[in-house]
Amino acid sequence: MGVSGSGPADLTVPGERHTTPEHVRRIPPGDLDFACLYGMRNDAESFNSSFKCSLLVDRASGVGWCRQLFDTLGYVVLRNSLAWVRLEQSSTAQSA
Repeated sequence: MGVSGSGPADLTVPGERHTTPEHVRRIPPGDLDFACLYGMRNDAESFNSSFKCSLLVDRASGVGWCRQLFDTLGYVVLRNSLAWVRLEQSSTAQSA
């Protein structure tokens, strides 16, 4: 029986062994929601990478989940605000 990241064992092919990482994910490629969710993965990893780069010594400055959530939400608001400003600037430059 092959390894499946989630779902019942009867969805795997008997005698087939998956050794690639995509078959050990929480949502394997054969899942119905895979196509929809896979596109969001790069965005989430991009955000996580840039958020980690903003931290001092790769550690959260706040102690406790409330403070860390506040730090994360603050970073999200900052990043979205910058995206809106850049969008406005590019649309103004194109119309001129």
